Amino acid sequence: MTARRPSLPRLLKKWQRKLRLLDWEISIAYGTPEAMGSTTDNTVYGQCRPQRQHRSAEILILDPDHFSPDAPTHYTNVELTLVHELCHIVCEPVFDKVKMTKENDLAQEVVVETFAKALLEL
Repeated sequence: MTARRPSLPRLLKKWQRKLRLLDWEISIAYGTPEAMGSTTDNTVYGQCRPQRQHRSAEILILDPDHFSPDAPTHYTNVELTLVHELCHIVCEPVFDKVKMTKENDLAQEVVVETFAKALLEL
């Protein structure tokens, strides 16, 4: 894998250990914008579908071949995107208790992104 398209299984193994998610069965793959539900107005860079009761999750990361040349750098950082999606799993029990509204969804994304950026800086 190139620096632009790093090995997702290797990164997943590293961060599952750091985030104490080793008891989770997590699949990970690169996805296309279509598979991830991107629209012309909204590019999806990462997607996580956790199933807490089964301790499993599916994560899709936008394939770097589909990054827009004018996308902000932090959106094109595959490792940051992966950590962001894993933080959703860690925080999900708390967020699950909150009624989902547009404002709460945005707040959740801000919290998860803040944690992910801080973790990468450690």
